[in-house]
Amino acid sequence: MPNISLSHSNGSFHENTTDGGTTRTTTSTFGITVEMYFFIREILRLYVNVLLCCFGTISNIACLVILKRDGALKTSNILLIALAIADLLYTSNKTEIPFLIYTYAPPLYRYQYSPSMNMFLYYVFVLNYYLVIDAFFISVTIPLLITVERIVAILIPLKFPTIITPTRTIVACVIVYVFWSVRCLTVWFELDHIDIGDTLFVVINYEVTENKWYMVLYDFTNYLTGLVFLLFVIIGSVIIGIQVKRISMKRRKLVTGSNANESKATARTTKTLLSVCVIYCVTNLIVYILDLIRSRLGLTPLSALYYEISETIGIINSSCNFFVYVYFNKKFRKHLSFRSSS
Repeated sequence: MPNISLSHSNGSFHENTTDGGTTRTTTSTFGITVEMYFFIREILRLYVNVLLCCFGTISNIACLVILKRDGALKTSNILLIALAIADLLYTSNKTEIPFLIYTYAPPLYRYQYSPSMNMFLYYVFVLNYYLVIDAFFISVTIPLLITVERIVAILIPLKFPTIITPTRTIVACVIVYVFWSVRCLTVWFELDHIDIGDTLFVVINYEVTENKWYMVLYDFTNYLTGLVFLLFVIIGSVIIGIQVKRISMKRRKLVTGSNANESKATARTTKTLLSVCVIYCVTNLIVYILDLIRSRLGLTPLSALYYEISETIGIINSSCNFFVYVYFNKKFRKHLSFRSSS
């Protein structure tokens, strides 16, 4: 029975298991052997990723609490709250406990408990996978909304309050959540299970994943969320950065008094949102480059290792916005210090 990790889109270099026995090839790419890959993979999945996910879960909860206290109806905070919820869903599920039980709990690469427990773990396995994929796509879409919001704010500031309203921002976020939640329902058809006695194996449903229309949808989704979204946010971030620099130079000469304080607050918000977009661009650009390299290497230990590294980078991306808020937002630091002291 072949071990299937998660899905057609998973780039892992899998072991082959037959009747409970495991065989591993000894091929290597650029000095990376299969044994080295599995050793590094276990360190990343069992230790590094789990620790990052725990930190990301806690930090995203802290972000939600403090952003709500800072003003949940500010358009910028609405977007950051929407992003924090998506990141929280991602980090809390990316520990992939059902998958770790399936992969590492003896006997390896199967559920071997009672039939009812096997089915329970299988459905939790699929639900966990669905939430990870759904949260990922939401978290890579919200930065587009952040980019649009800031471009409008700095290019046409006088019309900003009438164009970007709290209600419209909430509606846009809801549309993003609903769209990807519906799109990712295909996950429930990608996986299947085989029962042999009291043993359950998780397998890929190739009738679905090799379907022509599924593959078109899969490739289009990857192209859209990978290259198109990334380029949009990169170009938007450059425009925002240039405009912020130009405006700040003018305001140093012209703005004083209460207008100066308002200007500083706007600039601080822009820098916060811009930093979130920059982190998104850097991490996703690295992942995109690694994916390009993996596509050329084929299914090798090195390409599989790049996949694992990409997964860890994705967790880092969903865990580090907390530091951006702490650095740029005085109110955030005050709320944080207040809660720490209390």
